[in-house]
Amino acid sequence: MKKAIVFIFMFTLMITISSADLFTLSLIQNVTDNLFQNRYAEEDKVSFFGFYIDKDFSSTSLFAQGGYNSLWENPDAAHMGLEAGIDHFIPVNNKTAVYLLVDAGGTFYRREFSDFDHISLGFYAALKSYIAPTSILKFDAASSYKNYNLPIFDSLSQSIHFSLDKYFQTRTTFQMDIDWGYKYFFHPNLLIDTSFEPEGPLGSMGKGKRYSKGKELYQTDVFSDNQGQGIQVFSLGGVVAQGLGNRIGIRFSVSKKIMLSGENPFSYIEDYYMIENPSYDSYSWEGIQWETAVTTVLSWNLEFKIGYNFFNRSFPGIDVLTAEGETTGQMREDIRRQIALQLKKDFKHFSVFLSYTAVNNSSNDMFFDWKGQFFSVGLEWNIFYGAAK
Repeated sequence: MKKAIVFIFMFTLMITISSADLFTLSLIQNVTDNLFQNRYAEEDKVSFFGFYIDKDFSSTSLFAQGGYNSLWENPDAAHMGLEAGIDHFIPVNNKTAVYLLVDAGGTFYRREFSDFDHISLGFYAALKSYIAPTSILKFDAASSYKNYNLPIFDSLSQSIHFSLDKYFQTRTTFQMDIDWGYKYFFHPNLLIDTSFEPEGPLGSMGKGKRYSKGKELYQTDVFSDNQGQGIQVFSLGGVVAQGLGNRIGIRFSVSKKIMLSGENPFSYIEDYYMIENPSYDSYSWEGIQWETAVTTVLSWNLEFKIGYNFFNRSFPGIDVLTAEGETTGQMREDIRRQIALQLKKDFKHFSVFLSYTAVNNSSNDMFFDWKGQFFSVGLEWNIFYGAAK
């Protein structure tokens, strides 16, 4: 399967490079004082190199993209991601259009993190329709299959999103969002033979690890059978945006998510900065979050944005653990507050940006009671060819 993914990617890459309409290069340097986002703050620098290539054939296009993350203090966490696919645009009438996409990709780490290696297949469909001159209805559905080197993470996820936008002459916008998702882990409790494994690799991801159990770290019960488990989530949210003149915009959003059925199938989850963790995603928590942001255009067309986010999350199925990794029987709950600043400047063929984010994560699990700062500076260079120029 991995060979098939690489072949599809290389085939699409050769076609798109030979007659690309758009070629984008991204260079981003990240600096943080808490890479593993826990109480044992660990500093690191993450350099990202990425590209995107697109070839347009009227209403159909081929695309390929990829990136490499290099870590200075934790080089074993370096990883490469590749993706290639095809999309198609179908105009139904002058008010409605359908968009379809199929893609395949993979993410690959060094040996110490090879359990996170995976390949993926995805499908996405979207419909957009103007139901009135100032109202837009949007509907999209996505499905993604991921096959991991460590099979307890293998999963199939499906989601449906519905939104309704309403625009007013006062430059006010209202949006309502409804989301439903279902993620199925095929064998999260599959018995893994760790008798010949050293401690780690998952248990040795940085100095901030509280304990080290290797591949058993995420398993709830290694003696259970190989039965799959599913998680079903539902969320409802809304957005209010207001333009003030030609240079200032204000935005406020709020959403509430609940788990309709199932819970986390793993005994332990944690979030990393710039490193994908298959046990921690939008299906692993429920709760409420809100965001407020102000964007303004300064002199020399510099775009400045400041935002504040609040997250109140609980993790059904995840217990607070002691320093020795023993369960306390209490469900983990986090309150996360973060403020973000970004300064961006667009030129004819490239864009540059500088950003800063400060996070304060309070948790009833002391290991995840942490603070962190994240700096980023980046450059995105767009090269246009042919008709897209």
